[in-house]
Amino acid sequence: MLESVSSTVSFHPQALICEIRSGLKYFGDIDAIHDKVNEPLSEALKQLSLADYFLYAACPTVTGSLLLARSGIIV
Repeated sequence: MLESVSSTVSFHPQALICEIRSGLKYFGDIDAIHDKVNEPLSEALKQLSLADYFLYAACPTVTGSLLLARSGIIV
């Protein structure tokens, strides 16, 4: 599912980290990437009886992205 937008996906507690820098040129921007993965991820979350939404952020560093996403600020 995420492999369609990122060649590198890693798992963290309550988070998925995707490297998207190279995909930005192909997809256009973070919102286009979100639109591409939103439905499949939401469906997978529902099947696991989890909230059917996710927060996301794009930053130069993994730590920055995690902090922004967890704060609810979509950047």
